[in-house]
Amino acid sequence: MASLSALAVLAALAVVTWIPPVRASDHEALGLRQRLSPLIDRRVLALLGTTLVAFTAIYIPYTYISVVVADATGGRGLWWAVLLSVLGVSGIVGNLVAGRLADRFGGRPVVAGALVGLAIVFVLTPLWSASLPTAVVAAAAYGLIGFGVSAPQTSRILRLGAQPSLSVALSGAVLYLAIALSGESGGAAIAEFGPGSIGLLAGAGLILALVLSEIAHRSRSEPHS
Repeated sequence: MASLSALAVLAALAVVTWIPPVRASDHEALGLRQRLSPLIDRRVLALLGTTLVAFTAIYIPYTYISVVVADATGGRGLWWAVLLSVLGVSGIVGNLVAGRLADRFGGRPVVAGALVGLAIVFVLTPLWSASLPTAVVAAAAYGLIGFGVSAPQTSRILRLGAQPSLSVALSGAVLYLAIALSGESGGAAIAEFGPGSIGLLAGAGLILALVLSEIAHRSRSEPHS
């Protein structure tokens, strides 16, 4: 602990000594009210709500992946690692592809397609979670579709032009909140209804996120006062 504290002090001294202060230009010289405007912007809040619900649902099966694929893996850690590796690699690909699609078609249709596609995957959990081969295919689809939501959502927020730095920071904070909520909600569902409820709960959450996404789109389309 003492060594970490000393390292933090050295890092702070280095920042003060070698990094020059950043001076805002005239057009960036905004008051506190303007800088915090995303917090009262209904367009930003609608997109943040979409992100919160969507990623809570997306991370529920991920958080309890060992429970979801218990039959397919037989409880063996090696097969869990294989499934997580497949999910992770496909997630990288999905993120890259989704970003390109968002640049070309806009974030809204990409997010909508991902939410619907992933909801189908989650609702079909009882079918693919029984054997390892189908679980591998589902893990690939899970990563490819599910982790392709982040980039389009960020694109939608940036296109609002409402203090983009703060808006993106808020989006990141909401994402971490969603991860925390996924553990709580998934655990409660398992305790109350059993492991079989995970897929249905996550699928329902994604449909709710789709509704919120469309509300966010309508809010964006309306004149902003």
